[in-house]
Amino acid sequence: MPVKYVTANDGQLVVERWVGAISHAELTSHGKRQHKDAAIAPGAKVFVDARLAEFPETAFDLARELSDLNGAADRKARTSMCAAIFRGDDFDRAKEWETRARDNGLNVIVFSSLEVACTWLGTDPVATQKLLDSIGI
Repeated sequence: MPVKYVTANDGQLVVERWVGAISHAELTSHGKRQHKDAAIAPGAKVFVDARLAEFPETAFDLARELSDLNGAADRKARTSMCAAIFRGDDFDRAKEWETRARDNGLNVIVFSSLEVACTWLGTDPVATQKLLDSIGI
């Protein structure tokens, strides 16, 4: 699967790397798998690096399904905030996901810069990059 993540700080931080063409089924499977992961502490912060990813199947209408999955009533307390970085090609689609996620009560912001995303999330950019590098995809 081209979506992998690591946890740090006793599960208080989740760092994800998304690489290559990612199908809609892979995105939803990732969300469901992560929701069940006991290594992720309730209220964790999430950092997503999707700069090397492509989303050939996830159109604007499918962004609603993803945000609904993450915004389910039992999911809201699972994470406290999410910073996601996307490259220019998918940035507009990601902003649609951000809007829908925020409508579901999730604190999500899409960025184009690792440093700015880390500042907003309250994480160290160097440490975050090392965690990204450790994922190995």
